[in-house]
Amino acid sequence: MEKSENEINTSSKKKIPPRKPRNKNSSNENKNDQSLNESNLPIIKNITNELDGFILNCQGMIQNAQFFDGDAIYCRYDIVTGPDWKLLEGKTNGESQFACQSEGSNNYFVWNFPFEVAYKATNCSGWPQVVVSCFYPDFFGRVILKAYGVCYLPTNPGLHIRTLQMFSPVCSSVLVEFVGIFLGANAEIRNPPKVLSTGEGRENIRVKSEGSLKIKFNINLTNMEEFGYNI
Repeated sequence: MEKSENEINTSSKKKIPPRKPRNKNSSNENKNDQSLNESNLPIIKNITNELDGFILNCQGMIQNAQFFDGDAIYCRYDIVTGPDWKLLEGKTNGESQFACQSEGSNNYFVWNFPFEVAYKATNCSGWPQVVVSCFYPDFFGRVILKAYGVCYLPTNPGLHIRTLQMFSPVCSSVLVEFVGIFLGANAEIRNPPKVLSTGEGRENIRVKSEGSLKIKFNINLTNMEEFGYNI
C-alpha cells in the first residue's frame, strides 16, 4: 500500500531538539577569566623626571628712584629671558602707581612696587633681565618717557639690592628735539625690552643720564648643582 502524501511529509521532517537555556554564570566566568588574564599583563607608566630643569624664584620690589627733575612719575617693568626659559608663575610685566615728589626729599620718588616670577630652565643662557621704563605726564596730560634702566636678576640666592643707572635717548638734531617738544614726544626706543636686553643697535643711540633707581631682589635657586652649576 502506498503512503499518503501527508504521512510522507511528516516523516521526512527532522525533529530539532529544543535549545538549552543559556547559562548566565558561564558568561560572567569568561569575563572574569579575561580580566584576570589582562591583570597579569605588565602595566607601563609614563615616568617623568622631576629634575628636568633648575628653578629660579624671584621676589622683587621696585623701591624708589632719584631723578634730576620731575613732579609725578610712574614706572613699568619687563622681564626678558632666553628661549630656553619657561615661566612657571608670575607676570613678566607690570605698571606701578604714580609717585609724586615731596618737599625736601632730594628728588626721590617712592613706589615700593612688588613683583614675583618663577622660571624653569636647563642652562644659564638667556638669564632673566629686568628692563625698567619711567614715564611722566606733561602739562597737557600726555605721557612722556623719562628714562630707561636695565639689570640682570642676581645669580646668587639671598637678598640683593641693585642700583640702576637711568638714561634717556638724545635726539639726533636740534630740529628734531624742537619738534618733539612741540608734539609732546621725546626720543624713545622702539621695543625697549628687546633692544636693551640684547644690546642690538645700542651703538647708534646717544643717551644722557637721568638719575638712578633701586630694586630689591630675593632670589631662591633649586636643583642648580644637579646641572653642573655651583652657587
